[in-house]
Amino acid sequence: MTVTLLSHNVFWFQGVPFETDRPGDPCIEIMESLISLYRRIGPDVLCLQEVQRQDVFDEVARRAGYDGHYTEGSTLRPYGGAMLWRKGRVVETSTQGDGTQRVWQIARCGFLTVCNVHLPSSRQLGAQRAAAQRVVEMGRATRATPDIVMGDLNEPPDGEVDRLLAEAGYADAALHTGQASRPSSLGGGRGDRIFVHSSHLDGLSEYGTLDSEDLKNDSGGKVSLSDHLPLWIRMEC
Repeated sequence: MTVTLLSHNVFWFQGVPFETDRPGDPCIEIMESLISLYRRIGPDVLCLQEVQRQDVFDEVARRAGYDGHYTEGSTLRPYGGAMLWRKGRVVETSTQGDGTQRVWQIARCGFLTVCNVHLPSSRQLGAQRAAAQRVVEMGRATRATPDIVMGDLNEPPDGEVDRLLAEAGYADAALHTGQASRPSSLGGGRGDRIFVHSSHLDGLSEYGTLDSEDLKNDSGGKVSLSDHLPLWIRMEC
């Protein structure tokens, strides 16, 4: 049995450029184009970051043909998270007032427990506070040791978050498959990552990302579908 899991920061389905962190309604053309890209990969589980509202999640789920769960951003409400699946159930999520800045979610999807996470950036908290808060939130999100952790970490590899995960038994899927040179954002960085717990690492059969060329857009004044690139893994059981 093969399960494909995809992670993507959708940038509120606004397309690039978009200069504010107060998103309104999504651009349906951007949404449809991203869903078309996801279909090329064929994920069983999608973990999306920067989904601004429940009704936006509902529209994505309807158009893509998945079930799933939406969690509003805790302190920054438009920074919500969406988990969509062929078969699954939500287990635990961040909540309003729990100290999380953005969002984390955990779901049981087939034989895997999957965590979708979006950690704080320096934009709102400053570099030092954001770095400390990322460790706190990742520790909270992984206290039950989910099998897969994926999302926007807002921190380059080999930082404190990676060290925390390595100590907890997780491996960076890109590094493990020899693809750590592949970026996960338009800027060339790798702030978006996927981690697999050592207990399931033998089942990791593929890691991939799309290229910036795949997200190019030539309508509506938008040059790219998002400032982040979709990345995915395939797991065998």
